[in-house]
This record gives sequence, structure tokens and C-alpha cells, in this order.
Amino acid sequence: MSKRHDPALRDLDECGCGEGTAAATPVCVDNPPGLSRIDYRVGTYSRFVASMQARMAGKAHPALAALRTRAHDDPTIALLHACAAVDDVLTFYQERIAHEAYLRTATERLSLVQQARLLGYKPKPGVAANVHLAFTVETTPGSPESAPVPASTRVQSIPGPNELPQTFETSKAIEVRAAWNAIKLRTSYPQAVTTGMGEVIVNGIEVGLKPGDRVLLVDPADTTNRAVKRVKKVTPDQATQTTRIELGGVVSSPSFLLGLIASPFISGITKQTLSNTAITGVFKGKVFAQSDIHAFTLIQNWSPFKLAKSVNTPKPPPPGPELAGVFAMRRRASVFGHNAPRWANLPQVVQDKPTLIPGRLIAAADLSKAQYPDDWDNLTVQQSTPGDRSVDLDNVYSSMVPGGWLILEGDGVVRSYEIEANEELSRSDYTLSAKVTRLTLKSNEQFGTLTIRHMAAFGESDKLALARLPITDDLTGDEVILDGYYPGLVAGQPVILTGERTDLSGVVDSEVLVIKEVLVDGALEPDRLYTRLRFETALVNTYVCKTVTVNANTVLATHGESKAEVLGGGDARTDFQLFTLKQPPLTYISAQTPTGVQSSLEVRVNGVRWDEVPFLYGREEDERVYAVIHEEDGTPRVRFNGRLPTGQENVTALYRKGIGAAGLVHADQVTLLAVRPLGVRGVTNPLPSSGAADPESRDALRRNLPLAVLTMERLVSLRDYEDFARAFAGFAKAHATVTVDGEQQGIFVTVAGVAGAEVLESSTEFSNLVDAMHTFSDPNLPFAVKPYEPIFFQLEADIVVDDAYLDEAVLAGVETALRAAFSFDVQEFGQSVARSDVIAVIQNVAGVNAVDLNYFFLTTAST
Repeated sequence: MSKRHDPALRDLDECGCGEGTAAATPVCVDNPPGLSRIDYRVGTYSRFVASMQARMAGKAHPALAALRTRAHDDPTIALLHACAAVDDVLTFYQERIAHEAYLRTATERLSLVQQARLLGYKPKPGVAANVHLAFTVETTPGSPESAPVPASTRVQSIPGPNELPQTFETSKAIEVRAAWNAIKLRTSYPQAVTTGMGEVIVNGIEVGLKPGDRVLLVDPADTTNRAVKRVKKVTPDQATQTTRIELGGVVSSPSFLLGLIASPFISGITKQTLSNTAITGVFKGKVFAQSDIHAFTLIQNWSPFKLAKSVNTPKPPPPGPELAGVFAMRRRASVFGHNAPRWANLPQVVQDKPTLIPGRLIAAADLSKAQYPDDWDNLTVQQSTPGDRSVDLDNVYSSMVPGGWLILEGDGVVRSYEIEANEELSRSDYTLSAKVTRLTLKSNEQFGTLTIRHMAAFGESDKLALARLPITDDLTGDEVILDGYYPGLVAGQPVILTGERTDLSGVVDSEVLVIKEVLVDGALEPDRLYTRLRFETALVNTYVCKTVTVNANTVLATHGESKAEVLGGGDARTDFQLFTLKQPPLTYISAQTPTGVQSSLEVRVNGVRWDEVPFLYGREEDERVYAVIHEEDGTPRVRFNGRLPTGQENVTALYRKGIGAAGLVHADQVTLLAVRPLGVRGVTNPLPSSGAADPESRDALRRNLPLAVLTMERLVSLRDYEDFARAFAGFAKAHATVTVDGEQQGIFVTVAGVAGAEVLESSTEFSNLVDAMHTFSDPNLPFAVKPYEPIFFQLEADIVVDDAYLDEAVLAGVETALRAAFSFDVQEFGQSVARSDVIAVIQNVAGVNAVDLNYFFLTTAST
């Protein structure tokens, strides 16, 4: 076995004419798989020189054998060196070209694009950011109650430092309403009056009650169910301008509540005129779907705006006295005769018979009848007043009016009565004379047991204004109750909920929610309707209920500005005509497609729309299709299939310009309406834009190119779910695992946005990914997709810096190395990080002599 001569070595012959006794080229090229760099040069400059010198001395060229010099200034040797230099350059670029032919080794994006075309993979053109806009409608008198906002309404951002204004356009036409600007939630509820109440809270801080006063509780469901209680304590609250009244001494039967029955639909429809009576009859105590209400109002020809205004306006109390509620008994009285002298102590001359003294007549006016023959010491109410339902009070009480309440209390008995009539008269009896009030009551219960001498009367019933109790529960879950009735809200409509978070005091946050179901609830309160919204997803945060508002004038807008231009004229003599869009970049929006994007380009020839396809290969000549080609500088070009009909400027395009991370704006930055729709006061974006991605970079293309032949637009294995999510526009990483729920097996997919960006479940790109997975996966295999939760780690280390280096430079290098080594792009989901990994990264930084890692711990949020 011969050994190849090393051209770097020279023979002992001083002239060097024997140098290179064997050719050093071509070098054998042998590269194992999996390399990120390959060797492909068959030789280098020195090897080519050595090989040519060896061949000059060989037997194959005897004419050159006589050339004994190897001096560089010799013309022949100089030519040899020049050729070696040419060969060196050629082989260098040959190796570079060979690198571009392989996925792992390619260094130019164009090379990867050409490789992608071999697999039928189109590099992702990027995706436009999307943002939910909240419109505000004019509320000044005379303004319309609603206003249309057409599709493609243009809104611009207010740029910050070193930023350019970005244009967004609404994705569809919507109707906005003034009532939907900032809908509050139902934050209070009325106190339910029951005979078992232990306390009541009333409006005002001067209620005129003190401990020992009487309060009457009358059940609204049944006014015969009443209870008399004594005031135990009165506590005013200056902050809320209310008074808490603690009650005690229940002295009558307990209360009961009537259950409200919810109705799933409206039946037995008859034509009615819109009125309070009709509204109460239809809705009171029932719960309806919003769609049923909408159908009902159409049948009845009721205006939804008038219906909402009526039910949301507080109703005045009905005329006349109110019998149900909580009543303070303002006046205490006694029954006529309560202070009469005891009958047993009267002189016998006025009792049941005349008094005779021997020898003298004391009283002889009328020996047949005594003045006060009847004993009144134990006289009852029933015996003391003419009529079986009347009671005479000891004075004139004009404030005890018909329709009011009267309490009679004594001898261990307490009864309440409704007053039917009040009559003022003079009465003389029981040795007493006075002007009295005779009250006629609607019943005479216990009249036979209540004695006038031991009885007290409480009247002048004053109905207390009960305060609405605050709803103090935090807002969470997937349902909210609005503060009134709001017609027009429908399932599938996005809304923006804003409020103060309970876990971050003082921090106001917003989130986008999609309505799943709209209910109209008439069972919560009498004479009131409330709209109840159920959302497709639960709230991400927990909010303080009283701070929450809902904006239903919400629409999705995407980054990009609409442009219309003439591409040129068709020429039937030329096939596969190519046109260039003059205002790049072309906008692509998130969509439910295998790639996750959809072009905004619409091309027409002679007014007829042509359809976009990924490639023209295999298309029939008469198919009206075209393909979009993106040049390396991002310029989009349109290549048509077959031959276009000849015409002058008959090829037109409508598209939008704008793509990528430039559309990522902060919250409340998109506020400038290019054209203000009539009735609209303003617009903003309560949340920052999201979902943007720049055109696929070289490294991303290298990573994603194989995905084109892995999933084949169907999801079967766990790897398929991961690859499909990673190939979807707007997502960078995915991880799929098997889940088991009982006997049912499923798949759980965790996803992350580009560069680790947070992905909201309410975002458009997330919804499109889930919907696309449903389309291409097994319908019998359930799966769930959730955004990843980033976990960060913190550390503290003592570093010994080499004296030859600047401390600041070395520490900055350490930080840069750590961020690069443990960045989102480098780490995988669930990948562990050991102390040794951190120490190794720090130690490899130039200028670090030693490192001592003091603290190393995990956190769930970046600091």
C-alpha cells in the first residue's frame, strides 16, 4: 500500500526538481450524514501545485523532465502557480455551491427556497398582525342610536419614537351602538323581603328609627304573610349613604319564597301593543334566548330600542299605598279607654244599682238603670268599639291612612292589620270624653283576646327605601350578567371586557371574548330584564366586578392598507405572463388553511376573477389560475397560467400592503380613523396587536421545510400534530402528548408563538389553528390545544475576571452568552437546565477565570 506524498515536505535535493513524486489531487471526498458543514474540495492551491510538479517529473511528460528549475520567477513555474490559483478558486466556490444543495449546510435563503420548490413547499410569506378594535359611538342628544361601520374601514396607529404609523383595516362590516360603548355589569341586587329577615339596609342615614321601634315585614309574594320585629340596632354608613337596621323579636309566622319558573321559549303568541303591561306579562319571571326575543319583537313589530329603553328605565311606584315591603311604624298610640279608671274602684252609685243609706236617699234619679253598669276592666277591642272590625284610638291620628298598616300589641299577642278607613269622631265613655280616630280594619283577628287596657297600637306605616345590595363576588368563569337588557347581541360576536384585576391591585386589563349564547333573564328582578352572556372560553383573569365594562362595538382588524392598481395588459401571444405588484409587501392574514395564511390579493382579467394556486404545474391551459412568486427582496410577482386575452390595461389587482412584526403595536395605539363613519366618535385597541410573523427566515425555512412531506395535510400521529402546528403561520414550537380520560384517549398539544410570543386563546391565529386541526384530524380522536406557560430561571454568580480583560466587557459577554444558550429558540418544551450547564456557558466566555454559582432558581414570570 503506497503512502501519499505530503506536498508540504520537500526532498533533500536542493533544486527541488524531485518535489511531489506523486499527485496530491484529487482529494477523496467522503462526508458522513448529519454534518452542518461538508468538505467538497478536490484540492487546494498547495495541493494543485504539488500535483502539477509531480506530473512534470513523471514519465507521462518526458519533454518536461529536462526542466530542472522550480523557481517561482520561471515562466513555466509561474504559469503552473497561476493555474493552481485558478483551481483553488474554482474548488472553493464549488464547495460553496455544494453546501447550497443540502438542507443542513445551505447558507443562502434562496438555496433553501429552491430546495423547497422540489418538495412542493412554499416558504411562509409572513402573516399580518391582527387587533381587535373597540369603537365608541356618539351619545349626544340627537345622535343616532346605531351606526354602520363598513368593512375595510381604515385606522392608523399613533407611532412612538423611531416607529412608523401602521394601517389596519376592519375585517367585516358591523353595526355599532351607543348603548354598547361601555356596558356595565349587574353589580347590585334588591333585598328580598321575607318575614325571616334579621336585618335590612335602607337608603339614607337619617331613618328616624331607634332601638325598640317596631318594623313590619310584608312578603311581596303574599301580603297575608307578615312579621312584626323590634329594632335592635341602627348603624348608619356615611360612605354608602345607607343605614343597616338589625331586627329581632320575630312574633309571627315565618315567611316563604315563591320559586321563579324559567321558560325556554315564548308560546301562545298573540298580537300586543308595546306597553309596560305587555312587557311584564311576557317576560316577568322567565328566561329566554336572545334569538327568541328577536323573533318575538319582529312578530309583534316592537322596536328593540324602545323595548330596551323601557325595561332599563326604573319604574315609578304604582299609585296608591304600597302594601308589600319593610315598614317603619312611626307613631305609637293607645286604644280609647286604656287610661280609664278601674271600674271596680268607681262609687257604687254609678255601677249596676243605686246606693241606699238608712234614713236618707243618696241617689234616686232613676232607680231602674245604673250609669256604668258594665265592667270595663278587662274589656277587649271587640267589645269596646261598635262594629266587628273597628278600633278607636285615644286621639286623632290623621296620618294613619287607609291602605296603611296598624299593629296591635298586648297580652303577649301581636297582630298587624291593613287599614280600610279612618274616621274622626267624639266619644264619651268609661268616664272619659275625647276626640278619637276610629280605624276600620280589613280583618279582626284576635280582637276577642286583645284588651284595651294592656294594648298598644303602632301606626303611620312608612315604607322604607331598601338599598340594593352590592355584588361583592369577583368576576370569573365564562358568564356575565349585564346591567340591563341589550338587544342585538348575538352568538359569535366578539366583545372586549375591561376591568381591574383582583390579583394585581390597581392594574386594569382587557381580554377579547366571543359570545357563545345570549339569554334574556326576567327572573332575577320584577319589572327588569337582564342580558346574560355566556362565552366560548372562560375569563383568563379574575376581575373586581364593579370595575368591569364590556364593549360590544368590537371588530377584528388586520394590518395592511388596501391598494388597487392596473398590472398591465394581456397578450395572447405570450404564455405564462408575469406581472409585478408595485407596492409590496403583499398582506397575508391568518386563516384556517394548512399553511395558516390566506393572501389578500384579488386579480381580475377583463373583470373576471382568477384564482390563486400554489403552483402552476399540472394545470390545464384554460384554467383561470395564477401563482404568486416572492423574490428575495420581498417583491411579489404574479405569473398567469396559459395565455391571457389581449387587452389594454385589462389585468387589475386589488390587494393590501403590510406584513410582519411592523404591525405589532401597543394597546391604545390604534386610534386614528382615516375616514370617520357617521355617528362614530372614536376608536382604540384595548389590547396590543398579535399574530404577526415576518417572512420565513433562512433558519426557520431550514427547520420547517421537511414538514411539507411529513404531515401530508392529515394528522394521525403525535408527530403529525406537532409538525402541523409548527408549520402553521404564527407558531414556532409545538409539543404533543397522549392524554387519557377514563377509557377515552386524546391528544394534548402545547404551542408557542414566534420568538416565544404569548398566544391568547381568544386570538384569531389560535382559533384558526384549532379549526384547521379539526379539519385535518380524526374526528373520533379528541384533542386540546393550549398555549405554553413560559418558565424563567434566575441566578447569581461570583465571577473571577482575568486581569487582562475589562470587567464590564466580560460581564456583558456572560449575560449575552447565557441569553443565547438558554433562549426560546434553543430550548425545547420541558427541557431541563442544570447548574453544570449554566457554569459551562459562563466558563466558556473569554476572560472568565472562575465562576461560583450562588443562587439558581425558577420563576413563572420574567423579571
